Order: sequence, then structure tokens, then C-alpha cells
Amino acid sequence: MTGRYLGCNASFAAFIGMPRIQIIGKTVYDIAPKALADIYHTSDLELAKRQGVQVYESRTPYADGSYRDVVFYKALFTNTEGIPEGLVGIMLDITDRKRVEEKVRDMGERFHQLFSQNWDAILLLSPETFRVVDANPAAGKMFGYDDNALIFLELSAILDADDLARLADLLANSDHAGSVQLDKATVMPKDGMNITVSIRCKLIKIDSDQFVYCSFRDIGESIRLKKEMQETQAKLIHANRMTALGVLTAGIAHEINNPNSYISQMRPFCPRPGTMPFPSCGAMARSTERYTWEDCPLPRCSR
Repeated sequence: MTGRYLGCNASFAAFIGMPRIQIIGKTVYDIAPKALADIYHTSDLELAKRQGVQVYESRTPYADGSYRDVVFYKALFTNTEGIPEGLVGIMLDITDRKRVEEKVRDMGERFHQLFSQNWDAILLLSPETFRVVDANPAAGKMFGYDDNALIFLELSAILDADDLARLADLLANSDHAGSVQLDKATVMPKDGMNITVSIRCKLIKIDSDQFVYCSFRDIGESIRLKKEMQETQAKLIHANRMTALGVLTAGIAHEINNPNSYISQMRPFCPRPGTMPFPSCGAMARSTERYTWEDCPLPRCSR
């Protein structure tokens, strides 16, 4: 074997940007940079020595000057007498696949960062058994377990049985596209101090596997603050009512005090019952049978 090309197809010629007639008779050092040609040549010698099939990845210059990721599949071929005559190979361009894999890795890394850094407790559950598959640090903190102890723990160990039944029923009747939520549920951490939480769950797919993504948010503090706000509001309403009642009472007292004051001030001028208010009026009353108070000259009357 001389290491020279005996033939190639049109796709190979288009890939490296040379006509087929110029490739035949050339070596890898004639069509590839020396660094890559050394790799190709060493791989070919190794295959010729041990025979069989060889598969490896490499980066190869493309016709436009860029580099493409490829997989080489090579095998030794022999003549009718079993004597090695050369190598036959297939070159598979995997550049696009590598880009997609890289994007998936980036997305996976971003997902893992969001998963790990989220303030809410997050569990990934098996949809069949509700067994914990993965947990973020916030979940370990909420439930009182380290990350490894949570793995493979069943959800029934940390969630109230009635709430678990409600959650399972919601997931069973969901359309698998939206999320389901329990506004109020009780979880039972390892230390035994129950926590009131809201739970949001969604069926997700990672690669070809399906999981239940569950986030748990502690709402105990918000419930306490809401209760305090309601109590404060009730106190304010009561205070406003008492203020209005005080104003009303003061107004009524004022209306009663006005005539009382007038009566008290006029009391010295009022005679005892059965007596005439002024002597002159009494004399007039005795001297005439027709006497009315309108006839009394009050300004001239004396006591």
C-alpha cells in the first residue's frame, strides 16, 4: 500500500474542493494540512497493522476554507488471495449534528443553573411512582434532607396524603401541556414541623424521558401577613365606627344642652306653681273678668 488515492466519488471531491482527476494519485499530505495529514496517515498505518474496522472523529478543511466536523469509517480491503490491497473509507459530515448537540448542552446547562439557583424548592418526579429523581438545594433545605437523601424518596414521605391524592388527580386529568396547581398544601419535613406551601406541577420531557416538574413555595409567611392585615383592617374599621359614634353622641349632647341651658338661665324668673308672675298682673286679674296675658304690659310689670 502506497497511501495514494485510487479513486473517490463526486461528494468527496466537492467536499475538499478538487476535481476527481486531481485527487487520484495524491496522498493525504497533498490535500490536507500537515498536522491533519499526520493524524490520517498514522490512523491508516494502525488500521493496516491490526486490520478490522476503524472509526474516529476529526476536523477536516472544507472547500470554502472552513473546517467541518466529520466521522471517518475505514476498513481494509484485500484481493482474492486475501492480501491487503488498500483502505476504503466513508467520511460523514457531522458539523450540523455537533452544533445541535452543543446547543442542547448549552440549554441543559442553563436549565441546570436555573434548577440549582431557583429559590423555590424543585423536585423532578417519576410520573408513574412519584419517586424523586432529582432535587435542587432549596428542596433539601425545605424538606430537611441533603440532595442525595431526597433522591428516590417517594413524594408520599413528604406530602400530606390528601394533598398527594388531589395532586395526582389533577395531573391525571391535565392535558399534559399546561401546569396544575395546589394553592394550599401541607408538606412534612424531616424535623416534623409542617409547612404550608403552594405546589405547581408540569409534565416535561428531557431527552426521551418524561418527568413531573414540581415547584414548592412556602406560603406560611404570606398567610401570616395576610391574617395580620385583615386584623389590622378590622381594627381600623372598628376605630372609624367608634369615631363616628363619638361625633354623633357629641352632636346629640349639644342639641340637648342648648334648651337645658336656656331653661337653667330663665329659672329665676319663673314663679312657683299657682302664683302669678307679677303683682300688677294679679291686681288686674282681680279687677276684671276678661283678662288675658296679651293684655299684660310686660315691660311695665314688676315683681
